[in-house]
Amino acid sequence: MKTIFAFLIVALGSGVAQARVEYAVRNGFVSCMQCHVSPAGAGIRNMGGKLYGFKNYESNPLSQSELYQADIRSAFMHTSSEKLPSRRGFMVMSTNGAVSLPIVKSDEGWSMGFVGSYGFGMLESGLRDSYAIFTAPGGKGLVDAVLVGRTKPAFGLATDEHRTYVRLQSRTTYALRDFETGVMVSGTPLYSVHYDLMMTSGEKTLAGAGGSSGSSTSPWGLYANVRMIPFHGPLTLGASYNQQGNQNLSYDAEAMSASAGVALEKLTFGLLPGVFLVEGARAHGWNNQTMNPSLASTFGAAAQAGWFTAFADAWSEALLAQLSLDLSQHLTALGKAEQFTPDTGYPGDSFFRYGAGLRWYMNSNANLQLMYESSYSSRAGLNSSSGVPAVENFTYALLHLWL
Repeated sequence: MKTIFAFLIVALGSGVAQARVEYAVRNGFVSCMQCHVSPAGAGIRNMGGKLYGFKNYESNPLSQSELYQADIRSAFMHTSSEKLPSRRGFMVMSTNGAVSLPIVKSDEGWSMGFVGSYGFGMLESGLRDSYAIFTAPGGKGLVDAVLVGRTKPAFGLATDEHRTYVRLQSRTTYALRDFETGVMVSGTPLYSVHYDLMMTSGEKTLAGAGGSSGSSTSPWGLYANVRMIPFHGPLTLGASYNQQGNQNLSYDAEAMSASAGVALEKLTFGLLPGVFLVEGARAHGWNNQTMNPSLASTFGAAAQAGWFTAFADAWSEALLAQLSLDLSQHLTALGKAEQFTPDTGYPGDSFFRYGAGLRWYMNSNANLQLMYESSYSSRAGLNSSSGVPAVENFTYALLHLWL
């Protein structure tokens, strides 16, 4: 039970800042540096990101600095089954702090800064971001930024809900243990095209929540990510690829993603103020429990250990569809549908999850999200009495505070 509880804290509570793909899609941004210091998105926000987060409320002067940021997430959770008592009750999920220090600012040469963030949570504590970032004069070009150090690589949709199947499938969540150390190069060669390339040490496959460094098991990793807006229209397209070396496998683990976002108000002349997001992902090697222990704790390796062993080397598929509609400036309706197939050779053994809820921005530094999720599996023998998190109906209230 402690393992399940720890995973839930990591899955729901990770992330120092909100990653709002919806904002980028609606405003035609392809670079995450419009709101974040990191070109990969998430992490500490710059002033553009903080102004967006204020939601036109009067803000606290302490929040109007790009030098620091704090983030606290608390939740009330309830499951329909008594098989997972650790998923019930109130808890503080994460407490994170971050700093962004400008070392050199230059209009003619490359600027340089340092970013560091740390998690102070009870079950996920340790170093998150720790990198130097070099930004080119002018801000946009073939190479916009070079990042050296530890961070979260760019892969797929960086939505605020980091426990989606498309992220758990290949360990590309914003949990501390999924951060990487390496070098990232990012650029915006055209106004409507952005790319991120990162070579890493592959250290994330070695560690649990503590994120221990090292390279003896997984000596390298490669991430490639691109976003574009065709014809400056309402559609944003994205594609990502990850290849991960591992000495415990006879092959390199792979993951690939294709995504799209549609600004609905641009299609409906303002009648539907919202965004529709969709992502499909395939992965190979990430079913292996040595590579991806979170997958096992979510989809029930303890309940069906033999089944997990059988598809350890299989290709998997995951799908996500997510809708957000603004009911007012401070209230948003949310909906999502997900599917995960651990072995594409047996599509009848799949997992499904549907959710609906509301997000209310209470003031410039807080929001409250209420969600209900219905989950099930088409595999025989997996149901709400199995004690498997991925087939539990789940209700939660998430309170998010930031500075």
